[in-house]
Amino acid sequence: MDLVGELVIAEAMVLQNPDLEGLELDNFQKAARQLRKITSELQDVVMSVRMIPLSATFQRMNRIVRDMCRKLECNLRDNR
Repeated sequence: MDLVGELVIAEAMVLQNPDLEGLELDNFQKAARQLRKITSELQDVVMSVRMIPLSATFQRMNRIVRDMCRKLECNLRDNR
């Protein structure tokens, strides 16, 4: 997530560079629009992944470990 934040900042630094102001750079503008679109989509995906609850994942993991221990006949100590 931190890398996405850094990417957004770097994108802004490039796209808002005063050295580029007033220049007719059609290919650059096209690439900049594409970069902006991809960066925005990546940021949205990262933020949505951040909102996924992990409790169900860990509950499944507990069940898998418990089932494996039963199958392998090992001792399982529950530390809850």
